[in-house]
Amino acid sequence: MLDQKEKDKKKAVQDKIAQEKKMREAQVVKNQVKRKEEAKKSLEQEVAMVKRLQEEADAERKVAAEKKRQEKEYFVKMLAENEVNQKIKMKQREQQRLEDIRQQEEYARMLDKQEADRRAEREAREKRQQEFMNRMADGVLKEMDNA
Repeated sequence: MLDQKEKDKKKAVQDKIAQEKKMREAQVVKNQVKRKEEAKKSLEQEVAMVKRLQEEADAERKVAAEKKRQEKEYFVKMLAENEVNQKIKMKQREQQRLEDIRQQEEYARMLDKQEADRRAEREAREKRQQEFMNRMADGVLKEMDNA
């Protein structure tokens, strides 16, 4: 009976050891599964983060490209407007120059007319004076002839 008790006790210890071994193995497997799941989850998070960062970088590049396109478009438009404005200013300056020339010519014509009018008036006055002098001389000659 002692043998049997010892065998039973030994068997109970062995069963307990085997059960503890199974529990440890189950715990190890559980821990391995947990670690794999955590590693998988961590990898998925890293992949998601990398994807998100790539998307953000792509979005930033698109925004920068669009901003650059808009700035270029604005610059081209501004240059075109400046060119149009310069042409308008040049045309206005040319029109002003031509108007100034026209006014100078008109003023010169006015001065020429005034000078011609003065000359004609002076010549008419001199003619009248000469006619007066001739009449006076004729009158004096007639008086001398009559005397």
